[in-house]
Amino acid sequence: WESVEVEYRLRRYNLNILEEWVRENGLMEEELMDGSVISMLHPMIQASKLLQMKKQSFHDVEEIISLCTCLNILQIQKLVTMYTPSSGFEERVPIAIIRYIAKKNQSSKTDPTQLMVDVSYQFPVTFPFSYADVSYNDMKIPKRFKHLIKI
Repeated sequence: WESVEVEYRLRRYNLNILEEWVRENGLMEEELMDGSVISMLHPMIQASKLLQMKKQSFHDVEEIISLCTCLNILQIQKLVTMYTPSSGFEERVPIAIIRYIAKKNQSSKTDPTQLMVDVSYQFPVTFPFSYADVSYNDMKIPKRFKHLIKI
């Protein structure tokens, strides 16, 4: 149990570090086309929580669905199906539970085909320009890089 718990905590820790960085850099309320920067992390945070939750009964499934609002039923089904517990520490998700989630997916009103998040989305990045008082002629460029520079 202990090694599984450590893995989950490390995943959650990494997400916490990312959330903290967003807050520290004033991006918490930064609006994007599809919402805030932090809202883009919510599916990963909820997937991480889902992996830590109990998945042995129909009641557990209902609890997962009610708590993982950023994930659709198909995503939950895929995560639960692909979930492989560490040997000897946890039980596999019963096939009846996986079938129950599949049945819920068929009756779901959400888009049943959206498994992945939109990975083609590109976040706008701004790099501040700081003027340097160095002219090109004063720069020492190694010979091996001279072929890369066009004047």
